[in-house]
Order: sequence, then C-alpha cells, then structure tokens
Amino acid sequence: MNAMILCAALLTAALPGPKAPEQGSDEKAIKAVHTQLMAAFKANNADAIKSLFTTGFTQSANGMTFNRDQAVAQMTPGPASKRVEWTMSALRVSGNRAAYKSIFKFETTLDNAGGSGVKGKTHSMSGTGVQKIQMEKQGGKWLYSRLEVLSSKLMMDGKPFNPQVQQSAPNKRTQ
Repeated sequence: MNAMILCAALLTAALPGPKAPEQGSDEKAIKAVHTQLMAAFKANNADAIKSLFTTGFTQSANGMTFNRDQAVAQMTPGPASKRVEWTMSALRVSGNRAAYKSIFKFETTLDNAGGSGVKGKTHSMSGTGVQKIQMEKQGGKWLYSRLEVLSSKLMMDGKPFNPQVQQSAPNKRTQ
C-alpha cells in the first residue's frame, strides 16, 4: 500500500523539463550597459556614449531625428550634467533585440555660444519625460539602436523651453 502511494506521488510530481534560455543573463547585461550609459552621461563622455550605440543608431525627440553622431552631439553639449536619471521599466528581451521604457530626468548647465537664449550666458537646463529604448545584441554585446522621446518637458532658466522654436530678434520699426 505504501509503495502504491509513493508511486502515485512520484507520477503526479512535476518533472524538470528542458531548461529555457538564460534570459536573466541578457537582462543583467542590458542593465550593466544602462549603468555604463548613465556614467558616460554624468561624465559628459561623448566617446563612451558613442561606443554604446550601434552605427545605425537614431534618436527621435521634439519632432527631430538624429543619427548617431548628431545624437551624441546633442547629448553632450556642455559641461558634465549635474544630475541624470533614467529609470528602466518593462524590459522585454526577444532573441537579439530588447526594448524598454524609461522615465528620464536631467539637470545641466550650458554656456550658450550662439544657440537659443542670450549669447555668452550660462543657462540652467532641466527636463523630464518618457522615452522608448530599443537595443540590439551585436557581437555578443548589447548596444542601443534607437531612442524615441515619447513625451518631455524641458526648462531653461526655470522657464518652459521648446528647442524647435528659435528665439527671434525683436521687430524693428521701419519709417
């Protein structure tokens, strides 16, 4: 009788099946690349940032699209950032591709040498928003392939700032 109970228990027990691919290691690797990117942003290290992007990397933000070099130039315009945060959420890995959403916050200062704002003045810039990140695994290494800003709120010197709108000179009266 005890043998029958033991046999029944063994037959109903879950047997170990084939192991699923180790997705946890990809997630760990992606989080490590994310940490490297944050360190590169904080240090304003353009070369380190560029090394984490695929050659075909694109960034879409504020109605504009940038290639890899243009995006790096946009991300590193001045001194090192005071604060940079990207909070990862909803990371999905599928083979050699991955995607996640991120809430971002940053604070930095810019020395304006002819862009928007008063020329030659140092500006305080900050922003918050949500972005969609796509990554690809190339040569065993995870790299960023696309960044799309879904929503953002930018501030310059404590006032709302839209990079698409260039400040115009005051109208001069004609006589």
